[in-house]
Amino acid sequence: MSEEDERRLTQADSDINEKEEEEHLEKDGAVAEANEEGQESIQAGVTEEGEQQQEAAAAATTTTTMSPEHTLLLQVLRRAKRQQDLITQIQKSLKTLASIEKSIGKATEQVRLLQSAIRDSQRQITQIQHQVAALEKAQAKGFQKIAKQKRVAVGGGGMKRASSATTKRKKRGMSKRK
Repeated sequence: MSEEDERRLTQADSDINEKEEEEHLEKDGAVAEANEEGQESIQAGVTEEGEQQQEAAAAATTTTTMSPEHTLLLQVLRRAKRQQDLITQIQKSLKTLASIEKSIGKATEQVRLLQSAIRDSQRQITQIQHQVAALEKAQAKGFQKIAKQKRVAVGGGGMKRASSATTKRKKRGMSKRK
């Protein structure tokens, strides 16, 4: 090979290297733009509500050739968002369960109080029934006394008869003369 051939080869190599560097820089610029768009879409996807909007943003960023690291990062962010939503739902459920537990505790306490009140009222009812029975008995005795006093007052004309042995026998139905 001659020097001129070597010079041409070196020139061609340098031209090829320059073209490769230009292409590489263009690719780096495109990748940088895609990365910026990807980061913006990731941030927008995290802040936006709804998984459909996030998936649309992810589809737009994946079409702009995102790097595998960015794709993984996007997936991780989605998972983190879902986990955060689940955690908030679980916390809400725990709060409702705690309030339900409190209300159940209050209800059981009220049931206990009502049961003791029922027992007390049943005791009072039995006491009242005993008192009523005692009053009825006393009242019956009082009526008997009054009836006896009326009989004596009507039959005797206000005076008591002298009780003798013969009157007692007559009342019994016995007489001496048989």
